[in-house]
Amino acid sequence: MRTIHDRMPVIIAPGYFEQWLNCRDYSGKEVAHLLRPVPAETLEAYPVSSLVNSPSNDSWKCAQPLQPNESSLVGV
Repeated sequence: MRTIHDRMPVIIAPGYFEQWLNCRDYSGKEVAHLLRPVPAETLEAYPVSSLVNSPSNDSWKCAQPLQPNESSLVGV
């Protein structure tokens, strides 16, 4: 992720969703071990439209890969 952005998103494995989201039964200290980098092969990077730059664009199109002949400003 470092080549794309200086911050890494938190990625929680599905088996730990309940523990991560359950603030009543688990403290931050008890779930801190879940905050670790995922293996690089778990992630896939590809260019997307600049639609992702605005939170008002709440659409599946934000996650679609750009095609080789498209510019990053598609749909704006």
